Amino acid sequence: MRSAEFIRDKSCQSVPQERQEEHVATKISTTTSSTGRSISDSKSKVVLLHSSQHTNLIHSTMRHIHKDRDVLLTSLLYCCGFLKQTPKFFQVLAPKIAKRSHIEAFHSKDYLDLLECPARNNELMQSDLHNNSMDRESGSAYTNLLDAYGLTDDCFVPTNMAQREQLWKYCQSIAGASLHGAHLLLQNNNTNVNVVINWSGGRHHAQHDQAAGFCYINDAVLAIQKLMQSKKRVLYLDIDIHHADGVQAAFYGTDQVLTVSLHRYAPGFFPSKTGSIHEKGRHGSPGVGYNLNVPLPRGCQDFDMLDMTNQILEKIVPGYDPDVVVLCVGADGLRGDDLVKETGEGWNLTPEGLAECVRRVACACGGLDHRTGNRVDSVRRKRQLMVLGGGGYNPVNTARAFLLCTAAACEASRPGMLWNEVPNDVPRHDFLDRYGPSFELKQIDRRASFHQPANNNRSCGGDDYSRTILESKRAVDLAHLFLTMRQKGGPSNEANFDFCNDVAEDNSLWGVAGDGGISSTKAAGRASTSSSTQNTKRRSSRRRKNAH
Repeated sequence: MRSAEFIRDKSCQSVPQERQEEHVATKISTTTSSTGRSISDSKSKVVLLHSSQHTNLIHSTMRHIHKDRDVLLTSLLYCCGFLKQTPKFFQVLAPKIAKRSHIEAFHSKDYLDLLECPARNNELMQSDLHNNSMDRESGSAYTNLLDAYGLTDDCFVPTNMAQREQLWKYCQSIAGASLHGAHLLLQNNNTNVNVVINWSGGRHHAQHDQAAGFCYINDAVLAIQKLMQSKKRVLYLDIDIHHADGVQAAFYGTDQVLTVSLHRYAPGFFPSKTGSIHEKGRHGSPGVGYNLNVPLPRGCQDFDMLDMTNQILEKIVPGYDPDVVVLCVGADGLRGDDLVKETGEGWNLTPEGLAECVRRVACACGGLDHRTGNRVDSVRRKRQLMVLGGGGYNPVNTARAFLLCTAAACEASRPGMLWNEVPNDVPRHDFLDRYGPSFELKQIDRRASFHQPANNNRSCGGDDYSRTILESKRAVDLAHLFLTMRQKGGPSNEANFDFCNDVAEDNSLWGVAGDGGISSTKAAGRASTSSSTQNTKRRSSRRRKNAH
């Protein structure tokens, strides 16, 4: 197999004349859109944070788990016209690099000391580095210290100092890109930037003082904090199959951020300690009612994901009325994801379905009808949008999905871009053979499944599938009722929103045992059964490391 090095200008060969009508690089560089609007008339701009240097760093640091997904995505972005011949509303900017002081806005000093590995660290650390004795099975004091901060297993730190320094640069780049995106949104009055895309971001598992789930730095939290400094109300929407535990923990006690996570919640499924539908904010804090977990069933298909997205856009977004929506798009919910399929708990989404979710969010933020993409008669408030990446462990499917999601994020500036302008077939380039045997970038006929559920897929889940969907819809309705009452100045009595009969009427439904535990007795019982089940992300990471 060819070396997975970053391909620059020669990554995309010339497209034959007979296929040029399908090549988006040709279409989006014209002066008018598919709807006849002049591109120069569009005031809303979309920024993609990307550079070859940034991509090379991300790829080389995370190739043990992401393989070559970043290389494949960059090649598709180039071939499909997002890195060359771009329209006036679309701009590609090299992401900036964060300083440690920026990262310390969320992460603890002690944790960053270990992660950065500076010369001033303690003698025990220097001794272990000198003797090259950082064996994670040795039980040394330094190894125990790393383990306490989550810097082992799936978030291991390299023993080689050059690689260790590269890991820190990676963390600075991840944080810097999302902070750069937040800065661009805050400068909207001067730049007209309303949508920012950062596919290297979305490291939503990292905690204040701990790494987890391949996430060392929580760039999403850092970006939201920067937006909050300018008094922005932020809705964080996460459609990665894994629960956004790091983001939830960061804003669990505030009403200035509404955290909404659509994910899989099951015994032993990462992260096994959070994600319950009963976690609604820290009890006794302003954050009560401003955390919404929406578990979706095993085998979840496009129809139900899109239906739940509609519920969020029609009920939660207007109820909370955010200034900015931060959307974390994980591709690990796609059918047959290489990591998630090992658990038997995966979803059954398609790249087209995931992109349609992004398109609807982008339309809603841009003041368009999120279902049709058409302009509406009534004046709708426009909101800014930041799109971040996330999981995704099948490189080809992830690259295809993120490419389609890039087009989908442009819908407010360029209606019809996803379904009318992106080519149906993968353009010819150096990695074309990876997309065989169909070589399709998107299937137009998939849109039929967005409006009609595939009953054969639903029946495989039995009553549990329908029950999970129903419970999640009730949770959204309850959150909508709460937010509507708060908008009208009503009381925030937590007990008014307790709809689970098996939970004691002491408001514990709205709290969490400790920071991030499951409050419900029933949920806690489910979580306790996961102790015999190994964490899937850690297990898979360990196998990959042993293979190298």
